[in-house]
Amino acid sequence: RASPDAPQGVRSALGPVAVTVWERNGIAQSVRETAMPQEGALPTITFAARAFQSFAELADFYRARLAAAMIPGPEIFRRANALRATHGPDSMALARSLYRAADAIHELGSAWDSAEFAPAERSLAHGEGSRTVVALALAEALGLRPELLLARSLADAGRNPAHPADFRRPLIRLYRRTPSGIRTVIADAESELLPIGTVAPDLDLSRLLVVPLQSSEVFFASVTPNREAERSRAEGDLTLDGNGTLRGEVRIQLGAWRGAQMRATLLSTARAERQRFFEQLAAR
Repeated sequence: RASPDAPQGVRSALGPVAVTVWERNGIAQSVRETAMPQEGALPTITFAARAFQSFAELADFYRARLAAAMIPGPEIFRRANALRATHGPDSMALARSLYRAADAIHELGSAWDSAEFAPAERSLAHGEGSRTVVALALAEALGLRPELLLARSLADAGRNPAHPADFRRPLIRLYRRTPSGIRTVIADAESELLPIGTVAPDLDLSRLLVVPLQSSEVFFASVTPNREAERSRAEGDLTLDGNGTLRGEVRIQLGAWRGAQMRATLLSTARAERQRFFEQLAAR
């Protein structure tokens, strides 16, 4: 039953379903608006993470969505053919190049929390989307047999038993041929500017959920972190001349993670300010 002051409704029917729409503009506010709305005056939307009951369900969930996002198209094939023409059968060079192509993608938020993945084809064409999805699609087109690895943070590593919801950080494992046999390499495409073969230091690599893209199986594996790549080194030369003047030269080689942080800082620093930045760094 309509209110006495309700506007005239517009009724439409489609088969057995009838819909009536009432529309009104300029409705008076029920809550007085101030510079800052009172708490509770505006609607709120809460998103809750999907509750997975098993690791198999988690794997199937991501596998199905990735299959749709990784469908190859002209841009995927064009990039893959260009990489093959440049590097030939050198699988490690192919892996590095596809990783650089994925790293150039502007990440649109954290797609892994919602599993709403932009298609890799569109991401490559427009330069924005999910770096991990792009890397997986290119690796698949190049025959590098990519696998999705889901990691948990070190903060969640102590939970026993492990819960599927903890494993929400994607890594990629690629297979490559070498003279000594098949070798693997890990890529962390979610960490910006981090070189291939290294991962963010806050991830637990002792237990990774392996999600093969071409089969329905799921299992756990561990990866030995490349501690040598994470080591930063500093060397210095000090010279004291006959006049008592002390001169010094310091050379610093940053580890992979620190190097990625430094590159990100430099990219966000105006060119005119970089000299001052280095001077402040040296003064420490």
